[in-house]
Amino acid sequence: MIREVEKVREARIARTLATQHPDATKFVRVQEEPEEAVECLVELGAEEYMVDFEGKLTPYLQPIQVLMELYDAGVRVGEERFVIVRVPSATKENVLRQVQALLGVMEANSELLKEDPDARGIFEVVHPMTSSPEELVETVDRISYARRFASRELDVPLKAGNLRIIPLIEEVPELLDIRDILTGYVEGMREIGMDVSYLRVFIGRSDPALSYGHLPAVLACKLAIFEVYELSDELGVPMAPILGGGCLPFRGHIRPGMEEEFVEEYAGTATYTVQSGFRYDHDREKAVTSIRRINELAANDPLQLSGDDIEYLVLATAIFVKHYLSVFFRCIGTLNIVADMIPNTRDRLARKGPVGYARDIPEPDRVGAQCKDLGDVGRELYRELRRMRVEKLPELPRAIKFTGACYTVGMPPELIGTGRGLAEIEERLGEDALDAVISRLYPMLREDLQFAVEYTFLETAGSVLPSSGVAMVNTDLEYCVEYLDLEPPSDFEYQNLVHTLEPYLRYVVSEGGVEEVNPFVRDLLLEMGRMRGSLG
Repeated sequence: MIREVEKVREARIARTLATQHPDATKFVRVQEEPEEAVECLVELGAEEYMVDFEGKLTPYLQPIQVLMELYDAGVRVGEERFVIVRVPSATKENVLRQVQALLGVMEANSELLKEDPDARGIFEVVHPMTSSPEELVETVDRISYARRFASRELDVPLKAGNLRIIPLIEEVPELLDIRDILTGYVEGMREIGMDVSYLRVFIGRSDPALSYGHLPAVLACKLAIFEVYELSDELGVPMAPILGGGCLPFRGHIRPGMEEEFVEEYAGTATYTVQSGFRYDHDREKAVTSIRRINELAANDPLQLSGDDIEYLVLATAIFVKHYLSVFFRCIGTLNIVADMIPNTRDRLARKGPVGYARDIPEPDRVGAQCKDLGDVGRELYRELRRMRVEKLPELPRAIKFTGACYTVGMPPELIGTGRGLAEIEERLGEDALDAVISRLYPMLREDLQFAVEYTFLETAGSVLPSSGVAMVNTDLEYCVEYLDLEPPSDFEYQNLVHTLEPYLRYVVSEGGVEEVNPFVRDLLLEMGRMRGSLG
């Protein structure tokens, strides 16, 4: 299937995508990002670089700067190395920011064409937080509008505006509903007389974990990859999945030295993101070797799911969501305060304010709706998740800062809801379902949770977070040890740092936050990020 996409696309599908995620302990200013693109594509061996406007203070001219830096470095963008741009969502941010970003891409291509009339430049843009096919078709319409405007008012050649959409789907309900979203997009395009000759589908791995939990994110992403291949055959449109994940298990466990494992875990993925933490918080040579290895391994045969596997997956997802949110709803207010302490390492939009940028609240009832036709257990889970629906929460942090906050207080988010979920699966669905989750649907589960246990210090978490939530996570840990035979932590250096921070964390939480984090504390937070291999 990947070869079919490459044939239609007339270019190789990149296996590694370097991104501007703020998950590294190194601060990278927007002025440094054009040089970063050259470093990633020339020195590190990544095959693609993503300029990012979503929730970020990226200047309008950055696509031009990136293309010109790469041109001067001898890189012909669009042949063996690629640049894509993530534009803002018109519904989550606003239409103006989206159109500005699209015009920025077109102007960048225009400048490149002046230097090289045969250049291909940027020809794909990522549409974030996709929740409906209508959003995608509307964005295609805006691309057409921006293309005409750029040609008439900016003297930009029409070919500079030939942009294709990569839908980014990054919440559990949408991932479980990916079939309807992609089908609706392809059919909607055909209705307006535009054919979709191929489709790259970006599957977000860390944002669904923030809103719905670690296990639901893993399982929903796997189902989405499976569905992409199934739909490709049904719709007659070659498709290629991109998996967006970070270094820590909660965000994907895509880290140097783990490439054999995660490529097998998320089999069928054509492109993996190598985010900032991957590149800056690990030994450089190890990162380069890992990128080269991913370039060799990616685009393997997709995982196969039987009918029973899919039913177990959907029911298990609902069960894990229930137990994750039981803690999340209790602790998110306090974790928000800690998350605001995590240093910013990219120039991003603020979480609060007139141009703020925050995530939507979880919608457990939409997850439950996916399993209400799956027997008595499915109907019961639907009713249970409907009762958990909340109408208001504090503005959610970004997934990176949430992850960093959980690790900072000694309660890694991978544990939240996992142990109790495994116990309920065994009780309500039986040993076959439990075995399916542990052995077939998520073989890396033990390895991922063992990583988290090394950074677990629930005694400190209990002094900072609501005790009822931490007690539930302690039960999760006990079940995880029982089901997965986890070993106790072997290196207590990190736990000593958590213990050192405990009085300050208690003070900040009691004050409801601080305007400026103590410089010593900031250095400790960065050091803890380096120790675990990513800020969040």
